[in-house]
Amino acid sequence: MIGKVIRKISNRYTLLAEDGRIIDDVLLAGKMRFNDKVILGDNVEYVINSDQAIIVDLLPRRNQLKRPKIANVDQALIMMSLKDPDFSYKLVDKLIVMIEYEEVEPVIIVSKTDLDPEGYKEIHDNYTKMGYLVIDHNYNQLNEELLALLRNKTSVICGQSGVGKSSLLNLLDSSLHLKTQEISKALNRGKHTTTHHELYFVKEALIADTPGFSSLYFRDMDIDYLSKSLRFLKDYYHDCRFDNCLHLDEPECAVKNAVYHQKITKTMYDDYCEIIKEIRGNRL
Repeated sequence: MIGKVIRKISNRYTLLAEDGRIIDDVLLAGKMRFNDKVILGDNVEYVINSDQAIIVDLLPRRNQLKRPKIANVDQALIMMSLKDPDFSYKLVDKLIVMIEYEEVEPVIIVSKTDLDPEGYKEIHDNYTKMGYLVIDHNYNQLNEELLALLRNKTSVICGQSGVGKSSLLNLLDSSLHLKTQEISKALNRGKHTTTHHELYFVKEALIADTPGFSSLYFRDMDIDYLSKSLRFLKDYYHDCRFDNCLHLDEPECAVKNAVYHQKITKTMYDDYCEIIKEIRGNRL
């Protein structure tokens, strides 16, 4: 039988079976303890012996996020507020790079847009012109576009602490009672409330809340792959003079030309260059 890992506590797992049943207190077969570690989102084969469910095999992963460790992810919801805490282009851009590098679809969710409608329009226009989906989310009501996007998919929610990630899950299913906290006024950021990883099965969707990101690391990335894998580059890099163009200082670079003509936002390009230089610096 096939199931998906939706929770892990110590050495025991919870599976979502193909028929929709939740199976708790699942153990690893002895041989599995020496193989690749089973993580959240993994599809596994299991058997039931004397009423005890046992994972006997790990199925191939389609992709895997390193932080948090979740496999077989369809999309990552980058959730940001417009104000309190303020929207951060740099954080969104870096999250997009991390997410797309792992072949996961990024979606940008912006809350508190009523505080600055013009500011939200600028954000929306900047990202949609590069092919990214941007959704306006109100804390107090479910967005039908967002609900349709989540259905029958495995999603992770990431972004700053205090922007309403746990609140969104509570809105989707009020029985979850996930802990939320107010923004720290002194630091203009939220306090961490999520302390473990779990895939919640709500509204025909699997969704993981994740701790807020305080630092991002890119040092293990392949620069050549990165220069071609990001959506905002894909329409242009084929027209660069050099096949191995990194879009930094090379002549006749189609990406830099797209930035000049405002088809790619300058902030996104600058953050991409910063990441490339960071990776290079770590390998000197």
